[in-house]
Amino acid sequence: LESSIATAEDEVKCTLESMRGVPSAFWLDSKAKILGKGSNTMQGILQDAASKSPPQLVVFIVYDLPNRDCHAKASNGEICCTYKE
Repeated sequence: LESSIATAEDEVKCTLESMRGVPSAFWLDSKAKILGKGSNTMQGILQDAASKSPPQLVVFIVYDLPNRDCHAKASNGEICCTYKE
């Protein structure tokens, strides 16, 4: 958010600044978003939240749960699942 605020102008900048205190969730929809540094991975977000005093609450939306919808071609995700007949 901070990098977007730094480059925004006028009404967009005002809107982004007002969003600073609004909670949000991080969408985990691929394995690539689990490990790594920075605000685009679960690990980086957890490390950042833990460094705050007090530590911040973090909310994740996990999309690729195993055995969730294995027959769906579009929504079966990256995490392996099996189907037992």
